[in-house]
Amino acid sequence: MEISPLLEGSQVLVATSAPSWYDYTSLAFTLLGAFGGALVGAWGGYRASLKAGNSLLRREKLEEALWTLNEVNRSTGSFIHQLHFTYRKEGSDAAKKLVTNEPDALDLQSLSRLKMLIEIYLRDSYKTVDGLEACIYLFDMSCRNLNRINGPDDEKNGLAVFSKHHKQYLSYKQDLKKALLQKLHT
Repeated sequence: MEISPLLEGSQVLVATSAPSWYDYTSLAFTLLGAFGGALVGAWGGYRASLKAGNSLLRREKLEEALWTLNEVNRSTGSFIHQLHFTYRKEGSDAAKKLVTNEPDALDLQSLSRLKMLIEIYLRDSYKTVDGLEACIYLFDMSCRNLNRINGPDDEKNGLAVFSKHHKQYLSYKQDLKKALLQKLHT
């Protein structure tokens, strides 16, 4: 083995020194930065998952409110439609018979659940559900007052009252359904 003439007689000098304060501070800042980044990332992930969970819960409750509105419409609404139609076509005697045959046709339990869900999850439509509830209670009172109808004038006034409640019910139900669907699609 031959040694190159350039390296002949040269010496390689390797100098080592003790670590300086710069080495320790750069290590400390690196570790601190990694810890801070992990903390910020974890906090951001936690907040995002919390927001997504709340959004999902709100959506589920709005869907439940829409389902409850359909349940109220299926029971109470169909009775309101049927009674209004019977009263208009066959008179108060047939309407009295219908009310007597179905004394618990108004589903007030589902209405209470709907009102609670709207109050919590769709606050801006609370007046609408309150109007729907008032309309149903007024309809219930009108059903109880059917026995007081004595003559043709009372018959005409009764029909006007039932028609008014029927229209109000349809209006409130439609407004509430529209608000629920709009909130679900945003």
